[in-house]
Amino acid sequence: MTSTPTIATDAFGPVAEAYAAFRPRYPRAVFHYLAAVAPSTHCVLDVAAGSGQATLGLAAHFARVVAVDLSTRQLGAMPEHPRVHRVSAHAESLPIRDHAVDLVLAAQALHWFDEAAFFKDAARVLRPRGIVAVLAYDLSRITPAIDRLVRDFHDHTVGADWTVDRAKVMAGYATAKLPGTSLAVAQFVMTASLTADAYLGYLSTWSAVTRYRARTGHDPLTAFGEALRAEWGDAPRTVHWPLRLRCARL
Repeated sequence: MTSTPTIATDAFGPVAEAYAAFRPRYPRAVFHYLAAVAPSTHCVLDVAAGSGQATLGLAAHFARVVAVDLSTRQLGAMPEHPRVHRVSAHAESLPIRDHAVDLVLAAQALHWFDEAAFFKDAARVLRPRGIVAVLAYDLSRITPAIDRLVRDFHDHTVGADWTVDRAKVMAGYATAKLPGTSLAVAQFVMTASLTADAYLGYLSTWSAVTRYRARTGHDPLTAFGEALRAEWGDAPRTVHWPLRLRCARL
């Protein structure tokens, strides 16, 4: 599987509405954990927030959530919330004053950043004993037969259209050099009950699918969708995504 370079662009703006509708929501336990390890729950920064998959979970625990994303289309698809402030900016140049936030979170996004520059700016905006955290989820687990179909689609059908840093996500950002003192890695599972069409909606938000469409003029989900529906059936199935959360305290 060959891959293309990672470039900081609005990769998900073209699928902002689908992203808001079909991307899975993180379990509440993730946000309970983050609120517990943060020095206070005054303010949190959600970097590359997208359309709010982590933002709204954070808002249940923190008094103020600043949702940062390069894509104004993604931020525009985020539901309104009284404790959430949305701002378009780069992850490496956060629009926050020094030592102003308790927690900086990047969920399923670190591979899009200049990692060293992001962590440097995250350290700047964090209060003493503040937490920097990165979260990643792996390919879904459904049934062995469906999992094989999805793996083949991921590795071969759209394999050449992933960025070179896709491997970092699959490894749960294990090699990322977080600043400060690392905490124990926390493991979670994200689940959803989905129909085959809803799952295909989720796959439509993959950056590699968007890139494949732009490169070829064809939708890779057309043929794949037929095979998936035949294996899935009409009823919803429970989908599991293994989650890995890495945190460090400054």
